[in-house]
Amino acid sequence: MSFELNTPISDLPFGVFQQLARAIEANNLWQHIFDNNDAVYKLSPLEMEKYSRLQDPGTHLLRLLGIRGQTIKSFISKLHALAKVYGSDMDKPQLILKRKFCPVIWARPEQILVSIVGDGSQLKLQCKTSGFPTPQYQWFEEDRLLEGVSTSSIVISRCPCTARNVFRCKVWNVVEDSQEWSSFYRANGKVYYSELISNIVDLSSFASPNQSCEQCNKQDIARICHLLEDNNLNQNQPHDPMLETTTCEIVAADKVALIISNRNYESKMANLITPHCDAETLAENLQQMKFKTVTLGDLKLEEMRFIIKEYRKLLGDGVYGMN
Repeated sequence: MSFELNTPISDLPFGVFQQLARAIEANNLWQHIFDNNDAVYKLSPLEMEKYSRLQDPGTHLLRLLGIRGQTIKSFISKLHALAKVYGSDMDKPQLILKRKFCPVIWARPEQILVSIVGDGSQLKLQCKTSGFPTPQYQWFEEDRLLEGVSTSSIVISRCPCTARNVFRCKVWNVVEDSQEWSSFYRANGKVYYSELISNIVDLSSFASPNQSCEQCNKQDIARICHLLEDNNLNQNQPHDPMLETTTCEIVAADKVALIISNRNYESKMANLITPHCDAETLAENLQQMKFKTVTLGDLKLEEMRFIIKEYRKLLGDGVYGMN
């Protein structure tokens, strides 16, 4: 015996009715369905307690929905709405009712939405899609699968060493094999799997120096070393008298700036005001003046001495520096 979308819940074939009843009983799923947000799905506290004591609450609740005029179509619509909150928990009842397979599609044009979260030092990447069964997610960083991340969003640091243009998301949905409904969905000619892969998300406008990031500090030190190498090469160029002129204007061949900003101090200096953004603001202003800047944060005294010693080597002929 078959059924249509307009079939009342209480008129389902016996086998399907029993499958559906057991499905909404599993993990007390029915308590999410009867959420009191809709008069049809409203139960009083006494009714909730009564059904909780029954061995087969699913059977009684489906009969109640039939009395309240619920059809297969209206029940699927309810489950679809709840899936936005409870995800794949709502899939099994819909699969039993043979809801049509819906390939995954992007829910918005940008594919991945980027937002600043927390204290401003983190980014949330959210991939929003729709489809049935519920879409599944995998995140990749430079084609490397991020293990243990299977949600529609991830949170990363805003520091430049992390917030790079390397993240993308794979989304798919599938009707699994070896289930009581599998033969219906996986019959010849039917689509039971779909997949989307997002474009790499552009994070260039969101990256912000993080003075507490050890990796960022290492990269900045590497930049100093690179500047040192370039400066040494310039100083070692052979002197060419043909390039001399009778008049001379003093012009800086390069401008560099070293900025060290600490936020962590000994207990006796705990009341010292340490705004997070001062170093970043100073660096941005100096960059507008064509300075090559290196911003470091929370260095130990020995590290400061080493960096300043190396930095001073930059201040050769034609190089203007400040710290």
